[in-house]
Amino acid sequence: MSIQDMRKYMEDNDLFDAGMGPNQIMAYIKRIREIFEGLSDSEKEKIISKQKIVIHVNAGILNRVIKDLQENSFYGLNPDNVFIVASRTIHGFKFGETIGEFMLDLNSTRLPFGHGEAFEQLFKENERVYGFREEGNKWVSYKEQRSVVSILEEKKVEITSEQRINNLKMWSDEVIDLDSLSFFIANHDADIAVKLVANPGKQKGGTYILYRDPNTGELKLCLIEGVATKGDNIKHIQEVGSQQGWPYNEMATYYRLSKLKAKLINSDESIKKLPRYLKYDTKDAPFYAGAGALVYTDAVTGDNTQFRGVEVIAHQKNSDDTINDFKEMKDFVPGLNAAIMLKKSLASNATAVAPMVMMGQDVTKEWLKAVEKGEASVRFDREIKGVAGQLEIGVRLNSSDQTEFYAKFYSPDGKVQDIEADVDKKYIGDFIAMLNGFRALRPGVSVERKIGRQSDLPPHEARCQFACQESSKPQSLWNNTPLAEFNINGTIWRAYKNASPIDKDGHFVLVPDISDRAQIRSQKAIEKDIFDITAIAHESENVMIAFNSEHAGASVNHIHFQVIHHGETIAIEKAGKETKYRHGDTVISSLVGYPAKAWVFE
Repeated sequence: MSIQDMRKYMEDNDLFDAGMGPNQIMAYIKRIREIFEGLSDSEKEKIISKQKIVIHVNAGILNRVIKDLQENSFYGLNPDNVFIVASRTIHGFKFGETIGEFMLDLNSTRLPFGHGEAFEQLFKENERVYGFREEGNKWVSYKEQRSVVSILEEKKVEITSEQRINNLKMWSDEVIDLDSLSFFIANHDADIAVKLVANPGKQKGGTYILYRDPNTGELKLCLIEGVATKGDNIKHIQEVGSQQGWPYNEMATYYRLSKLKAKLINSDESIKKLPRYLKYDTKDAPFYAGAGALVYTDAVTGDNTQFRGVEVIAHQKNSDDTINDFKEMKDFVPGLNAAIMLKKSLASNATAVAPMVMMGQDVTKEWLKAVEKGEASVRFDREIKGVAGQLEIGVRLNSSDQTEFYAKFYSPDGKVQDIEADVDKKYIGDFIAMLNGFRALRPGVSVERKIGRQSDLPPHEARCQFACQESSKPQSLWNNTPLAEFNINGTIWRAYKNASPIDKDGHFVLVPDISDRAQIRSQKAIEKDIFDITAIAHESENVMIAFNSEHAGASVNHIHFQVIHHGETIAIEKAGKETKYRHGDTVISSLVGYPAKAWVFE
């Protein structure tokens, strides 16, 4: 496949943004949500926020990986639980003119020592480990002095899994293998659990064997890697294993780190080192003009099973389970097909939000239609950095068909600029703190609001931001197609798209009929409004309806209620209630033990 063919393949499948690491993280988070399907969204998010992840990279791409995580909001992970370990990279060596002589080739490609060093780095102090801490409203990287194991022990982590970035199975549900994890947990004496796969290609290396230690006579189960069996006295093991198709190591391994730490750390605090090999392979070595084959050092993870005292177990799930790597150009199309499947799965998972249903009408369906048509946005005049132009803000579908907030600035010279803003969510006990910087860009917001009672709004007669009596204005509700309409107790209520939504999965304003002169009024709820809205809420699902009065957050002085997608339980719903009044079938209560005053209508 030529470079041009690859580019076209990726363009046809919208895969220019695909990456092995991000794909694995996104698949991991998706799988957690599936495993805990029966829990509320807030409970799922709490579980996700507690996940710890250690990413091992070569030092040459460290800054790129940090930037990618920061720009993509850590793909939904809690930055406080994300750590990066950077491996050193080295140049290759040429053979010298005399036997045993090597010459460093500074023109050669720099490569990491091998994945075995990644294992060793888990236990070393001050070993190029990077974490993230919050400074202002940004998460910035910093260098840790502690070892990864020390950090994870402090965070009460007992078991970790290690998997390769180029294992395409990690882009599927197998990113969390519950069978393998259960097997390891059940065998509580084991320090390491190895997952084996079928070997139809007669692979040499990564073989699981039982051998007798010549020094102690002890029988030991361990892996024996191909690079370690080149000698004449041992290579027959791999030859037999290859001929008979013995299962071999997939490198999807589980560790009990604290137990391993006790066995691998020497009395002087140094770590027992894995063997180093010299890799000389004319087929795989990097070439440049006149270089010839190069020699590099290598360390392989499987050798950690050979340390004396380390207990190892292995299992093979089924005889059809094979490795699925992305190593060579022949793996390019299968790799991209796996990325396409993941993308479709993520999109399906993202759109499978619990629908907002109001009075039997699927409002989410209408919302997504509006987003797809580009109608969930508003454009208005705005000056940015001294340049007068137009600002467009709203919700759109991204390349994975997921809803996302966005903003664009259209300057008079025809240039279009993406405007960045922070969007974040944190869980503080039962409370959810949300930041949506795009909301600060919405029309009518010119000054920063202060905590406490808000200032007066302009009188409705002087300025209605819904332009309820000015149909010639683009922002007028008369020019805004309602997503739903309800007739409640003789009053027609319509749901309109919010000009600047809080929730990308749906945020509307519920407004009584503007063609009825009696409903052309300011933002003050009357008794009938309360009973109408209570009736709508009673016949709705996955919906949260709220009212902001003039001095409590409202920015529009025209009667309206906010309707927001309700995907997870919020703190106010868990508060205690004390019944104060009854009016027919409606019960009115006040909250008990909640930090703000609130009334509940049921």
